[in-house]
Amino acid sequence: MTDSTEKKNKTTKDETAKSPENTKDTVEDTTKDTVTIEAETEDKPSSDEATTNPEAEKSAAEKDDDKFIESTKKFVASAIDFISGLYAKLKNAIEASGFDPQMQSKTVDRILDWVKNRYPSETYKSFSDFLTTLGHWGIVLAEILVILFGLTAAIKLGNWVYAAYSVGIAILLAVFQYIANRFLTAGDTLIEATPSSLQSTAFMDCAALLTEIAGLLFFLTSMIIAHNIGQWSMLWVGLGIWCLCDAFSYIAINPKLTNIEIKTDISAGEEAIGILSFIVKTIIRIVPIAFGAGTIIGVIGLLSGTISLMFTGVAAAGVASIRLIILCTCLPFASYIFFAFYHLTIDILRSILSLSNRK
Repeated sequence: MTDSTEKKNKTTKDETAKSPENTKDTVEDTTKDTVTIEAETEDKPSSDEATTNPEAEKSAAEKDDDKFIESTKKFVASAIDFISGLYAKLKNAIEASGFDPQMQSKTVDRILDWVKNRYPSETYKSFSDFLTTLGHWGIVLAEILVILFGLTAAIKLGNWVYAAYSVGIAILLAVFQYIANRFLTAGDTLIEATPSSLQSTAFMDCAALLTEIAGLLFFLTSMIIAHNIGQWSMLWVGLGIWCLCDAFSYIAINPKLTNIEIKTDISAGEEAIGILSFIVKTIIRIVPIAFGAGTIIGVIGLLSGTISLMFTGVAAAGVASIRLIILCTCLPFASYIFFAFYHLTIDILRSILSLSNRK
């Protein structure tokens, strides 16, 4: 009994000794919790502030946007007024000056109209028939000159094979002349059997102008080159190219020559087909000019080459002239075949376009 009573008293004394420390710890914890709650209360906005500040900020942003929009509208209106006033002053100044900025274009149109009236399609046909006749005469002369050239080459070079070659080439030229004669008229028949349409003469007028300028520039360039290198054969080449370009321009300003009708109610696809057809028909129309002019130039070159062969023993110029004559005699047949198959493609395109229009 005595021992247990003493233990209880000792335990009570120990707890009494520790109680001040426990009380101190409890007070410190309570103080810390109070400080934390106050800090969180200060950091967290009140419910009134949370509901009031965003609306105030939103209204302020809308006011700023309205001010910006109003200022932008005023600036745009001022800019439009300034540009309109500047445009009106500039327009009045141009009208008061009396200067026509399209004067050059109108001058070119007047020149083209004068050329169209001065050189109708009948004149081209007459000139084409004349050159065709000259081409046939040229082939006859070329047959004689080829034989003379072959005999000269055989004597100068000591090989009589050239004489045999010349006789064969003369016979070949006679055959080619017959073929050319048949297909020169066949090309005209094909053109008359294949009508085409364009919305206006704008494309043909521009093509005529550009082609004429290109031919003239090529002739002048060939003249300069011939003078610099001392070979005047380039001058003949330039002249021939200029003649072909001039023929192209002549055909372009006369739609009747290519059987083209001007219609304002055609579609873009029909316009494209008309342009393609115009180009091919123009080539067919140029062939008689190329046949006659090329043959005459080749005959002149062959005569010059034969004379040169007699004195220098060089046959290059004569051989080149013979090749040119053969090429010119083959042009009618080649152009006819090209036109037939090319226009087959155009007819297929026209059929496809017609089916699409029906749908």
